[in-house]
Amino acid sequence: MGGSFDCYTSKAKTFKQVAEEFNSIAESDRHENGHMYSGGMGMKEGVENKHRTFNSVREAEDWICDNNEKWGPAYAVEAVSGEETPASTKKREKLAKISHELWQKSVRLENELNDAFAKRKSAFCGCSNCKSKINMSFARGAKCPACGESLLSTTDKKRIRKAKEKHATAQKAVNDFKPTLKKKTTAWVVGGWCSS
Repeated sequence: MGGSFDCYTSKAKTFKQVAEEFNSIAESDRHENGHMYSGGMGMKEGVENKHRTFNSVREAEDWICDNNEKWGPAYAVEAVSGEETPASTKKREKLAKISHELWQKSVRLENELNDAFAKRKSAFCGCSNCKSKINMSFARGAKCPACGESLLSTTDKKRIRKAKEKHATAQKAVNDFKPTLKKKTTAWVVGGWCSS
């Protein structure tokens, strides 16, 4: 017996209206899919107001997904929604582009350094982690066959780590970006894990 995540956005103004709408949706789900393990809202034991407000519907959905349990009520939270301003869209796209370019750069750097390692002329190399002396024909992908650690130089490892850190910082900026909305409205987001 598994579970599936089900979520929807409601235009109801009050939690009382959310609860009435939820009961109607759940009853309809049970009627259409049966009363046992359908994976829909009909499997939830009512709806609970979690008294939280999020900056976007996506944030609200993510929170419900992370916090709701399969058995028990669905969760209802509020989320600010609306159309993003053109300037906000442009900034978000720019942040996403920078993050993608830094990711490509880090992948390219790691591939180049691994390729350069594979083309070394020496017959043996040493692992700084386990101190093994390795025949280059066994050093696949610049990984030590004995301990699995990278055989790249400390400098090369540092370059890769810095490139990945730059990408992680840029990706965090994308994830943390709060869009500027015009005509803000508040919507209810209702959902949870449903037994299936």
